[in-house]
Amino acid sequence: MGYYGDVIVRLGRGPWIGAATPGLCLSIGDTPPCPLEVPEVVRPGVESAIAALDLPCEIVTGDAALPAERLAACLSVPFISGASPQDKLDRLQELSDAGERVLMIGDGLNDTAVLAAAHASIAPSTALEASRNAADVVVLKDSFEDLPLVLHIARATRRLSQQNFAIAALYNAIAIPIALAGIATPLMAALAMSVSSLTVLLNAQRMRWVK
Repeated sequence: MGYYGDVIVRLGRGPWIGAATPGLCLSIGDTPPCPLEVPEVVRPGVESAIAALDLPCEIVTGDAALPAERLAACLSVPFISGASPQDKLDRLQELSDAGERVLMIGDGLNDTAVLAAAHASIAPSTALEASRNAADVVVLKDSFEDLPLVLHIARATRRLSQQNFAIAALYNAIAIPIALAGIATPLMAALAMSVSSLTVLLNAQRMRWVK
């Protein structure tokens, strides 16, 4: 709501303005609310990303049912419309209780809480600052085409980290008994430590070839 001179201007959903339609409306002064058609546009790369992810996806939006249904039909995914921030959190909790690890993608102020609460979250660079701060990953490109690559890199990072922990555990399992037995000299200990560190670093360098 704002003022144009002394005239009150309202822009929002129909029920809030007093219109019969549930969609976006504009009201200027005492004139009847005027419905506004704001078509939803799918971001570049979203369709190919959903197909490549091969994961169950759904839309949870605060938009009215009709635009949400149109968008969901374009992407062939289920949807929940008219969702408040609390509704989104409740849906996240419902999925988490079912054993799902939820990846949330959002850009609005109403998405901030669920972005922070999700197992993992992504926001585009055009999102509000609060949403970007709440997200784990910020996509700098306008296109979401590389979203499957982001998840592939995340999985590869987790896998390599587990391998590095295993290497460190194996090193300690061998080196500590030798050190306690008094067999290792300072030079041997220094060489073993260097070899262990180099092994972990070289294994981590494999991330450079993840595609």
